[in-house]
Amino acid sequence: MSDRETAVRWDRWQAAHLKAQTLTPAAAARAYTALKVRPSLRPAFFAVVDLLSARVHWEDQAHADTDVEAAWRAWRVWTRRFAASLARRATGRAGTMPPVPEALVRLLGAAEVQDDA
Repeated sequence: MSDRETAVRWDRWQAAHLKAQTLTPAAAARAYTALKVRPSLRPAFFAVVDLLSARVHWEDQAHADTDVEAAWRAWRVWTRRFAASLARRATGRAGTMPPVPEALVRLLGAAEVQDDA
């Protein structure tokens, strides 16, 4: 997803929540958003929160680690492919699960990826 596509999607997301009044204009102006999370998805929600928080901390330290950047890009692409696969399966169609990206395997180590599977 390009920077432009991301900006457009963010603006639409925010506008929908502003219209539904699940997000205040003041909160939106401070880059907050709204997200409804069902109880069964809360563990995944907090895993993503942990990831995003760690990324913010990493960015704040002004690191230029190309391995981390490559893994981050690979994770974003993989996540979109995984979401598409789940969406297909939810409608009863076949959906192939994408393999773990090599950039993540290199960064984490093959043993760590295998242990979490």
